[in-house]
Amino acid sequence: FSGFFWESYKNYEVRALPYDKAGNAGDWSAVASFRLEPPTPKTVVNNVSGGISYQSLSVIAGTSTDDPGDNPDTPRVDLMIKRNTDGYFWSQSSGAWVTPAEVGGSTWVIINEGIATNNWNYSHASLIYVTGSSYTFTSKGQSDQGVWETPGTAPNVIVTVWIDSTPPTGEITLPSNAFTNY
Repeated sequence: FSGFFWESYKNYEVRALPYDKAGNAGDWSAVASFRLEPPTPKTVVNNVSGGISYQSLSVIAGTSTDDPGDNPDTPRVDLMIKRNTDGYFWSQSSGAWVTPAEVGGSTWVIINEGIATNNWNYSHASLIYVTGSSYTFTSKGQSDQGVWETPGTAPNVIVTVWIDSTPPTGEITLPSNAFTNY
C-alpha cells in the first residue's frame, strides 16, 4: 500500500482481490484482522546477578535495545532501586532513601532521556547500600515511538541482591586452651 500510513494502536481489517496478468479478477480473500502495535524496547540489568551477595556496588549497569529495524538504541531508560528490608526507594532528586509517598509515587530514576543508547549505567555519590539488606533493581525502557517496556517481561528480569560487607569471624574450639596429653 504505497502512500498509506498505518497508525499505531489501531485495529485493521484487510482483504485482497487478486488479478492475473490478463486482468481477470479472482475472488475476494477472507478478511484478516490485526492490531498494529510498535515493538517494545528491552532492557536488562547485567552487572549483578539475582540471589548473590555483594560486598559493595559502585555502579548498576545494563543494556537496552529498541526496534532493530528502526533505531536499535533506546532513547530513555529508567531504573528503580528498592531497599527491601524497609521498603524504601532510592530518590535521584533528593539523593536519599525515601518512602514512595515522599517521592510522590514515582520511584523511577531516569538514567538517560533523549540520548539514544544501548548501554547504560547509574551511580550516585550518596547512594550507600546497607550491609545485611537486600535490594531490588528494576529497569524499563521507552522506545522512540513512546512505547514503554513492561518491567519483569523477559529478557528484563527483576534482580534482587544482598549486600554483605561484614567480615566473618572465627575461633578455634578444638583443641582447647587446656594442656592435654593424648
